[in-house]
Amino acid sequence: MLQWPYGTHNFFGVRLFMNKLKNFYPLIVLLVVVLAPFFAQAQGDIRTHIVTLKSIVQVFIPFLMTLAIAIFIYGVVLFIAAAGDVQKIKDAKNYIIYGLLGLFVLVAFWGLVWVLAQTFSISQSS
Repeated sequence: MLQWPYGTHNFFGVRLFMNKLKNFYPLIVLLVVVLAPFFAQAQGDIRTHIVTLKSIVQVFIPFLMTLAIAIFIYGVVLFIAAAGDVQKIKDAKNYIIYGLLGLFVLVAFWGLVWVLAQTFSISQSS
């Protein structure tokens, strides 16, 4: 059995990251199973893939943005209601940060899809 030669300490957060990543294995497998045919499709050109991605984004991104805004607002309400309790304030800040981070990621992804659609001259109705 191979063992890390430098002891069992956390090497630059890698062990902690891998332990947290284990929680997402079912989601990763589901995404691979669902998206593998999309990426493995041999017919068509890049435009068909971008049109498909654009239609997926147009359906799911607004829903996910609404969810991220709701998480942010929930965090703000928790922060206001914390009344000086350190643990409640910490939890509320986490909700606020995760809500803002989710919004940032969603807007960035939406922008990336828009740039790809403009680059390959895909119309708004496609």
